[in-house]
Amino acid sequence: MRKAVSVLVLGLLAAPAFAGPGDYNARGGFNGWGETLMTNDGDGSFSVTIGALAPGSRHNFKIAEDLDPPNDWNNNWPGSDARTAADGAGNITLHFFPGAIADGWNPGGDRVGYNDPGQFGWEVTGAFNGWTDGVDTAARQMSNMGAGLYSVDYTIAAPGSYDFKFRESNSWDVSIGGDFGNSAGNANVVTSDPNAIVRFELDLPNGRWRTTVVPEPATLALLALGGAMIVRRRR
Repeated sequence: MRKAVSVLVLGLLAAPAFAGPGDYNARGGFNGWGETLMTNDGDGSFSVTIGALAPGSRHNFKIAEDLDPPNDWNNNWPGSDARTAADGAGNITLHFFPGAIADGWNPGGDRVGYNDPGQFGWEVTGAFNGWTDGVDTAARQMSNMGAGLYSVDYTIAAPGSYDFKFRESNSWDVSIGGDFGNSAGNANVVTSDPNAIVRFELDLPNGRWRTTVVPEPATLALLALGGAMIVRRRR
């Protein structure tokens, strides 16, 4: 009986991991659009590292929910393929955050992100500069804030509603639209004042972006003065 139990235990330990409902696969050019099961990170997110790739090689991909039967595309994200590059070690690390997320960033859920490959810079371009290469080239370059976060403060001259995208600096080979897909619809920003300073932020690992109108120094001074007056009145 003991030998039979030992064999059974070893058999269980050696059994391969099968995906099931609620599991997710990475599918892309790096695996012939097959299925690479993602790891449940225990915090509601999933991740996987694809290795042994040529450093700098670029790959389209999606995240697909594993359902029965397998190898289906019933639920997949983002709407269009995402695209990134292998890092210097030949790795691509992907992340997926399923469900709705209310944190003030976009998209509002089912986010697909990836570790910064460190292979190129990022910029914003859109209707506010006519989508034109060579216009405000330096002003629209994003600063690397570390950990895959990029940011730039860009002045939009006239009030209005403007479509835009994030993209690889001076190239459309890799871009990010509204849902983080490479060929996704445009993102959008709305300004109400002339010469509004808009902060564009792109968070690659968390698969999210946002825009924030930055208050002018005079407005900040007034807000600070108002706060000080309130404190004095309370005293």
